Amino acid sequence: MLHPFKHRKRDKDAKFRQPERFAMRVIAEVPHPSYRLTVFYMNQKYILKIEWGNLEQNYKISEFDYAIGSETDIVQMVNEEFLSDVATIFEQMRTTIAKPLANF
Repeated sequence: MLHPFKHRKRDKDAKFRQPERFAMRVIAEVPHPSYRLTVFYMNQKYILKIEWGNLEQNYKISEFDYAIGSETDIVQMVNEEFLSDVATIFEQMRTTIAKPLANF
């Protein structure tokens, strides 16, 4: 099977890039002492990425499914109850990966 981009004709001077509608943009970084929280926007979806060490959780939130109007709404969603649930999931993730890695 041919790779879809290898045989594409293009201008010598044109740069090959994704169309603007597919570009993921960082629109906010939420300060937190334990986690790195980043809000992205792409294709009418907000993506909340939460990082803790080498683990991460991503939440995709559609503009059409919820009354989300801006990154401010996403930031307000990140409250203590939400972060408590996030912490529980991170602990489960760490335990889950530790089991198979114990053999190495």
